[in-house]
Amino acid sequence: MVVAGLLGALAVVAANSWMNQPSGFTLVDGRVATVNPWAVVFNPATPYETPHMILAAYMVAGFVVAGVYATGLLRGRRDRYHRLGFLIPFWVGAVCAPLQVYVGDVLARAVAHQQPIKFAAMELVDTTARGVPEWLGGVYWHGQVYFGVAIPYLDSLLVGFSPNTEVTGWDTVPPELRPPLPNLIHLSFDGMVAIGTLLVVLGAWQAWVWKFRRDVLSTRWFLVPAALAGAASIVAMELGWITTEVGRQPWVVYGLLLTRDAVTPANGVPVTLAVTVAIYGVLTVTSIAVPWLMGRRWRAQDAAGAGADTVWAPYERPRRAEDARP
Repeated sequence: MVVAGLLGALAVVAANSWMNQPSGFTLVDGRVATVNPWAVVFNPATPYETPHMILAAYMVAGFVVAGVYATGLLRGRRDRYHRLGFLIPFWVGAVCAPLQVYVGDVLARAVAHQQPIKFAAMELVDTTARGVPEWLGGVYWHGQVYFGVAIPYLDSLLVGFSPNTEVTGWDTVPPELRPPLPNLIHLSFDGMVAIGTLLVVLGAWQAWVWKFRRDVLSTRWFLVPAALAGAASIVAMELGWITTEVGRQPWVVYGLLLTRDAVTPANGVPVTLAVTVAIYGVLTVTSIAVPWLMGRRWRAQDAAGAGADTVWAPYERPRRAEDARP
């Protein structure tokens, strides 16, 4: 299942990567003449987009499952079942988080060189310059950035490891070839990075405590953000997709095919869309309803006096001889 999932992710993301960096074909008089399938799948964007998506998926799965057990811990269910139920998926997300930050840094640098106009929208760079600052937050309006914090030279440093690196601005292309809604792209990118950084800190916090105590942090200051980490990771993933998809516009295939020229005239699209939305709607309701009904049943068993027979019965850690106190 794991291998199938990874190969499926490669297939899907490779298609999206090709839309960002099309390769593996030749054009003759505007038509595709020859195709190299391997070069299509393993295009220049595949090596960084695929691990970025796979790590994001593992982070979401890990933190979402851990968040369920963190909620149980917050409600006083401190038995071994809940501690293990929290720790195992939490470590999956916590280990992937710093790896994701590294891959994201590589990806952003690649975008700066391969899709400079998208990168300009991500970082609110309107004019090509050197020594470009990094904007944390902020809204671009008529040549100025408002409500943001500028870190001098950092954007140039991140792009080329030098404060004098030249960063391309979106003024290098006509207005009709610039991404729409640069503020949405920039804030989505910043939000994704901010959430990813906070998840790294959360994992490091638990790792530090585990080094000395070999247990789950019991403070609400940790468990509350741990319970919210699953939803936060989902938001971060969606913000990442907004960044890459809106940022590629107005191209559906970067540099080759405009979105307005790729709109299909097929009559069956609305029907297919409606069926797809209905199917996923049923799956969403089912995925929420089944655990909720199971939880109601287990709570009813508790109320009926099942007590220690339930999976979240209180667990007392056996005392070790060295823990004894005179």
